[in-house]
Amino acid sequence: MSLITKPNEIKSNPVIKGLIYGVPGIGKTTIALSAPRPLLIDFDKGLSRVKIQHRKDCVVADDYSKLLEVLNDPALSNYDTIVIDTLGKCVDRIADYCAKSNPKVRQADGQLSMKGWGTVKLTFQNLLKLLESKNKSLIFVAHESEEKDGDMTIKRPDCSGSARKDIVKELDFMGYMQAIGDRVYITFNPTDKFYAKNSLDFMSGLAVPKPNGINDWLEKNVFEANFKRIQKEAEEIQFYDKLKESLKDNIGAISNAESMNIYYSDTLGTHDQIWDSKIAEKKMLGEKMKELNLIFDKETKLFIEPEIITTIDDKIISIANVVDSEIAAIRELTEEEKKAINDEEIDLMRAG
Repeated sequence: MSLITKPNEIKSNPVIKGLIYGVPGIGKTTIALSAPRPLLIDFDKGLSRVKIQHRKDCVVADDYSKLLEVLNDPALSNYDTIVIDTLGKCVDRIADYCAKSNPKVRQADGQLSMKGWGTVKLTFQNLLKLLESKNKSLIFVAHESEEKDGDMTIKRPDCSGSARKDIVKELDFMGYMQAIGDRVYITFNPTDKFYAKNSLDFMSGLAVPKPNGINDWLEKNVFEANFKRIQKEAEEIQFYDKLKESLKDNIGAISNAESMNIYYSDTLGTHDQIWDSKIAEKKMLGEKMKELNLIFDKETKLFIEPEIITTIDDKIISIANVVDSEIAAIRELTEEEKKAINDEEIDLMRAG
């Protein structure tokens, strides 16, 4: 079995991994809880600040071990999305967990050593693998912080160590939540002013209305958009497979040079193109040409059957043989015979 995966064999995952960040109090947790059937892992102890009608089930995680415990709880099957609020506090609790497991990773000033941060990095990477194994959608919430890039100030998720870089690699989207005037927007496309990520090609710069009733913004604008994208991909795969079968049948019906020339002039490249269908069609045509032992004449732009070429070659060879025979016969003449022929030709010229 080949290890190579064809475009029509790639399956999109309905499970989404994302991050939403912005200033405190802008509504990040409320938006995160608008994902399908969420369970909030509340490192920030901020659920009390969410309006009561928008609160969801939660685990107040003042210790990293509580997150590990809930991830192995059979009751997790009741939820479709895990919300971790906030990413920064989660990493802080991981750092405490690592220091408690090995006190030597803390320096005299209480800060983690380089080895300690290496342990935090590894523990966080293992957490991401564990979360992925649960086959749940994952939403991280983070506060924003600023970093300098020359004279530019860029907004980014607030997080200690290398966890931010590690997690961004795994995310399908990262949205920056900001207030513009009296409206709040989430932007998934990065700019020179803030970090973002939009691997799933969502609409960017979406306004976030204040939820008066049902809190379902993420479900409607992100999860349903991803579901529609997957549906469209499935339709494209179906179209691609049907097109390949149609090409296979049509090219398979070619039986000689005449039908090959008709297909080449009238049909080749006229179908709707998708992915590598054009390349696939030419490959099938090349295989059929070899099967029928046809030759493509570059001058006439036609496929020719080999017997035609053989007939022409035979005629050329026959003419060449006659010429060679005459040349050989002339070479066999004696000098007297050659002189007699020349004298005869001279006499004829004079008579003329």
